[in-house]
Amino acid sequence: MAEEKKRNRGLKVAGWVMGILLLLIVLIPFALYIPWVQNIVKDYACEWASEKTGLDINVGRILIKFPLDVSVDDVLVLDQNRDTMLMAENLTAGGAMKPLLGGELQADGARPNKGGHKRGGGA
Repeated sequence: MAEEKKRNRGLKVAGWVMGILLLLIVLIPFALYIPWVQNIVKDYACEWASEKTGLDINVGRILIKFPLDVSVDDVLVLDQNRDTMLMAENLTAGGAMKPLLGGELQADGARPNKGGHKRGGGA
């Protein structure tokens, strides 16, 4: 009898753990539509991209709209010499769901609003 109670308790604990993990897997994508979560992700992404590229990347605000539209405000990208590579009051882009499910990030292109970028070429 005592062994059966231990077994049932173990199954209950395992069920709770699996249920919580499943709930987290379902809730995390939806959490990205909450503005303060977007702000945390924005700060992390800017820091990560700056480290990886050697550029100074700053974003004022990011807004992810359902399903995959992204609007980024107050974008400033500076190169190592502190020259402006990209400055925009607002950038908008739309994404595709099917490639995202396959692990690829695909955007329909970014459209700047009141901004500009540095064109490549010799100095």
